[in-house]
Amino acid sequence: MLKLIQKKIIETIWKECLGINEIDIKSDFFELGGHSILAVKVMALIEKQTGTRLPLASLIEYPTIAKLYMDKKIISWDSLVPLKPTGDKVPLFIVHGANHNVLIYKNLAGSLDDGQPVYALQAKGLSGEVEPHKSVEEMASHYISEIKTINPDGPYALGGFSFGGIIAFEMAKQLKAEGKKVKILALFDSYVYPSYYYSNPLVKKTVSASYNIAQLIFMGLNMFSSKKNFKRRKDLLKLKIYGLYLRIKYGREKQNQLQFNYSSKIDKMHELAFIRYNLTPQDIIVDLFRSTENIYFAHDYKYLGWKSIALKGIRKHLISGNHSEMFLSPAVEEVGSVLQKIMDSDDSENYE
Repeated sequence: MLKLIQKKIIETIWKECLGINEIDIKSDFFELGGHSILAVKVMALIEKQTGTRLPLASLIEYPTIAKLYMDKKIISWDSLVPLKPTGDKVPLFIVHGANHNVLIYKNLAGSLDDGQPVYALQAKGLSGEVEPHKSVEEMASHYISEIKTINPDGPYALGGFSFGGIIAFEMAKQLKAEGKKVKILALFDSYVYPSYYYSNPLVKKTVSASYNIAQLIFMGLNMFSSKKNFKRRKDLLKLKIYGLYLRIKYGREKQNQLQFNYSSKIDKMHELAFIRYNLTPQDIIVDLFRSTENIYFAHDYKYLGWKSIALKGIRKHLISGNHSEMFLSPAVEEVGSVLQKIMDSDDSENYE
């Protein structure tokens, strides 16, 4: 009876979030128009009404109501998330960004060849029931152990979006130290903050403070540079105000769970991890997928700070749109087309 009640609740939530009146319990969430932002809303309402919190990634493996209402013990918060596990090509592993949402990679997986396996890596500690990683090195080591369950010996194809690119670079560094081959390191609009260049804590703090001031000035000017940017900043402000309302009503932890579907502790731990991290140059080629519209301040717009880090060179691929649109149509099809050509090629010398 409990399962039947929960199934009815999920059905009602899907109808509300997707804006449809009738729904088949065997219909696919994404085929009905669902996407990562709606997924957060769906999971928040499911938790609020059933008391069960599920990872966003569960919608990839269980994309129908018929599958999703099953016992929560079946659904895992593991770091390795299969987006497209079938195919005979070298598997691609993509690391989560700062918002920890790996659903955004589903469109990319769909834009690659049928024979191209794709996996995402989500952060440890999203559920709040286990401790998050304390350092970038720990994250990279854990994710390497996860990808080796699929591809024990390599070669490895790695990718990372935004902050995830820093973790992916550290993974490539650790794999290289093991004598493993990294076929490709794809960085999707991943930025090397100036503080990453330094190991001295005081210098890191000073550089970080200077960057934050520059970012605030840039954001203020950028907001009024176009209608599109104004709307984006306005929507972000609304999100912050709603978050403040939730925090006052429920507290910080519940606010984070309802608004973003993960524990607030993970943000604190990851922020400390990235503040402490020091990037060291490596003999690695980087494929940098760079959005053409700048919505964040950068000290190096051409290479996003990677020029002095990737010593074997940078292959730069300009993608239409901004940082937030990298995995949305039409940009994601452009990313997929370029990425697949690189994945299928043995050419490692053609870099900028």
